[in-house]
Amino acid sequence: MKKLSLLGWICQIIVVVAGIDWGLIALFKFDLVTKIFGTGDIVRIVYIVVGAAAIILLIDLLTGKTKKA
Repeated sequence: MKKLSLLGWICQIIVVVAGIDWGLIALFKFDLVTKIFGTGDIVRIVYIVVGAAAIILLIDLLTGKTKKA
């Protein structure tokens, strides 16, 4: 099993929370991010962070770069 770096763990948590938010939007039309942060630039920054976390995880998956045990 691959060991994750601290950045990897943080990215996974961010992406999981974003996935839960998308599920809430799809099932109940309830946007948790907007409810917490309101509307405007802060929400946009949150979505940028989620996208960056997903890209980091994708690069890690494709390159196989993980912290060795």
